[in-house]
Amino acid sequence: MPTLDETATVVRNLGVAYAIEGLSLDENGDCSLLVDQKTDIFFHFDEANQRLIIESIVGELPPENQESTLISLMRGNRLGVETLGGTLALSPKNQILFLRELPHKKLNLSTLERAVSMHATATLDWKERLEGNSDAEARSSDYPLDFDKFDLSMRV
Repeated sequence: MPTLDETATVVRNLGVAYAIEGLSLDENGDCSLLVDQKTDIFFHFDEANQRLIIESIVGELPPENQESTLISLMRGNRLGVETLGGTLALSPKNQILFLRELPHKKLNLSTLERAVSMHATATLDWKERLEGNSDAEARSSDYPLDFDKFDLSMRV
């Protein structure tokens, strides 16, 4: 059974590879990364289900136009095409979440790097979409992704 330490090592190696000092899971299996000085990406090792969960908040469900927003989210989830494989969800507090999971058996530096790059790209695109930027829709499927295009820093 994979351990928190094994998963923390992979996350720490991502920090080393991109000079993100201090990026490492804490004793609860959590840490976060700040992308472009405005977007948090949270990591959580779910030991019971043997996976690393990557999560971001992309917005709030607005009090008005909820149906339109929810339809947009459902369409965006279709087959993962507009989310680069991630999943859009709604929290109990009406936060719009963007999630991705990496099974531990597939977790290594290369898969984590790719997953975080895809997650950051789609997170930023969905934030723009939900803010009403119509140009964002076309970018969610841009590929290949360049991890170096982001300004990454450890979130304290």
